[in-house]
Amino acid sequence: MPMPKYRGLTLLEVMIATAMFSLLIFVAFSSLQSLRSFTATNVTQVDLQETARHALEKITERMRNCSHFTDSVTGRSYPKLVKSGDPFPGGYSTAAQHAPKVQPKAPPGSIVNGGDPTLESYDIIYRIPGDVDGDGLPTRINPGTQMAEIEFQPQECSLVLAPGPDNQNQIEFRDSTIPGASEIIARNVDRLLIQDYSSDSALTVRQLRVTIFVTRLLPKQGVISTSDPALANQILTVSVSSVIDMRNASDME
Repeated sequence: MPMPKYRGLTLLEVMIATAMFSLLIFVAFSSLQSLRSFTATNVTQVDLQETARHALEKITERMRNCSHFTDSVTGRSYPKLVKSGDPFPGGYSTAAQHAPKVQPKAPPGSIVNGGDPTLESYDIIYRIPGDVDGDGLPTRINPGTQMAEIEFQPQECSLVLAPGPDNQNQIEFRDSTIPGASEIIARNVDRLLIQDYSSDSALTVRQLRVTIFVTRLLPKQGVISTSDPALANQILTVSVSSVIDMRNASDME
């Protein structure tokens, strides 16, 4: 009985099989890369939202007790909004002065003066209530109107957007009674936008709108090496906003 003859694969068949196998590997690898990129983007976005919301909660807690009023002795008005890059007006505490800023919309890690200066940020100077006359109450009777009004401490507080040591914008809280000291509220901040009734007609005189834009560079999948950060990274930006109802200068609670 003759032995059966076994025919091997031809070169063409081997090439076709190899090409099909390579295509399957490429599709699987691309899907894996896309999944990794999607996951990294979502994780970063959630992290940025948490960072921004936590910062917004801190700012709201600090500023809900401030109010629009004019100091009868100095004639200075509070809260005072200062556009990013502009010098603080004369008379206000030098401790509230901000350093030269990274321009708004500058990606993290970019050099000073980068970005789009047309997208504004605003810093704020304000004062908080306190028992100034020592009678045990944070209010006093206005001799002119005979109405109870809040007493405001002479110290000036400010929230400023300034570059950190690595040129990444950060929100800093400053107290005029502690010159040179600052507390970092949030980092990786793209913009800090504070608006009142004069810049947003939807707000009342007792309201402030605070919007925080936080930004982070996310490495692009599949980019091995490049000297240009814009090619190697995507810029992910998240914003959160809240309206703060301030106390009125005549409130007694």
